[in-house]
Amino acid sequence: MSRRYENIVDPWHLLALHRMISGPQFVGALGTFERPTIEFAETPIGVRYQLVRDLPNGHRLFRAAECVVPNIFLVPNIHEKGDRPVERDKASEVSWAVPVDDTHVMGLSIVAWPWWTARRTRRGDRAPTP
Repeated sequence: MSRRYENIVDPWHLLALHRMISGPQFVGALGTFERPTIEFAETPIGVRYQLVRDLPNGHRLFRAAECVVPNIFLVPNIHEKGDRPVERDKASEVSWAVPVDDTHVMGLSIVAWPWWTARRTRRGDRAPTP
């Protein structure tokens, strides 16, 4: 959980690991490989990164992930298709990481993903995205 906490404010983790190293793992707006503009900002409650990318269809992806110090993080929608304008989107995951001792963390996550991400085919493979 602590590694995930660090990765939330590291947009290059998302782009380098989940795209270049491990191969494409996302569809839609996150599946494109145009270099984004990334900015970091301190907020009154923590830190946030903002990623902006122009999409091939003319839309613009604006993605912001936030860490609420000391132990909460908000993950933006990883399933955004980028096929329609979205003025404001909600986090698809809210997680709370609580230190147990100097080397361990206990975590609780609330995740809201589209129903099709959990659908499986008869062979057990992930079903294609509608």
